Amino acid sequence: MKTNKILPKRSFLSPFVTMSINTEGISRDKEVLLSDLCKEYQCDFLLIQETHRGSTRPTPKIDGMKMILERPHERYGIAIFARPGIRVTSASLTDRQDIEILTVRTQQYNVTSVYKPPESDFVFIEPGNFSYQDFNFVLGDFNCENTSWGYKETNSSGVELETRAEVHDLLLINDPKQPSSFNSGRWKKGYNPVNIFVSKKLASQCGKLIGEPIPHTQHRPIIFTFNAVVKPGHVPFKRRFNFKKANWKKFRELIDVEITKIPPQPEIYDSFVKLVQKVSRKIIPRGCRNSILRDYLRTQSHYWKDTRSSSVTTHLMMRHF
Repeated sequence: MKTNKILPKRSFLSPFVTMSINTEGISRDKEVLLSDLCKEYQCDFLLIQETHRGSTRPTPKIDGMKMILERPHERYGIAIFARPGIRVTSASLTDRQDIEILTVRTQQYNVTSVYKPPESDFVFIEPGNFSYQDFNFVLGDFNCENTSWGYKETNSSGVELETRAEVHDLLLINDPKQPSSFNSGRWKKGYNPVNIFVSKKLASQCGKLIGEPIPHTQHRPIIFTFNAVVKPGHVPFKRRFNFKKANWKKFRELIDVEITKIPPQPEIYDSFVKLVQKVSRKIIPRGCRNSILRDYLRTQSHYWKDTRSSSVTTHLMMRHF
């Protein structure tokens, strides 16, 4: 396969959300459910393993997502979907020994989906557009046992996967406090065959969430998030009074007029409180900032525009002397 020329990388990668799920056979009901989950988690990519659909059957369809690449297979099968608007520059796959590896490349990073049958030995054959020099996010059902991600023992495939990740500076994203991603109906136990590996430089910005079980599969969806370096802090939407902009003269006049309608008796004090609240909402402006970072940056931009004028600059200089 031909390998595409490496595109220049940006200093800051855009945040995105990816969901990976082994469906153990895709159906129309599961397609609808996956579409709803993608909307709920606002997914940018959807990685599906074990579609169980050969080349003679209809391709999977997820409303709201666009299929980028599929490897049809009656027993296995794998597919990658992306949100419309995601700019994909290339897509490629390998399937040696039925170990399915699909890589979707964007201008900023690579997203790779992996499925290895449980009985196969782990081998990672890179697709033509895969490069360890890029920012990589590798997710999928590896079916490799290793104590590093929750198994009691480590097999040869687990050793090979862990060694390969270490050699190529890929870090495992794992949270032992979260539930198992696979619950075996036969063995009545939970396991973690699904793994996430990312470029080491980006690991601190990554998160993993195990979703709720879905019908007719023993696997849970895995939601992977890549967050921005600086994340805006959101505050509760609660309007607060701006007393500096209040028209106190009008406020006093309305209070004086309305208070004459309230008898001066202690038991109806609540009526007086409601009157003050009613007049306050009518006269005193209220507002709320729901994004601290955005409002802060807007304030700073106006500040620097103002300081360009000589009069403001002179004023600031005089304050320091």
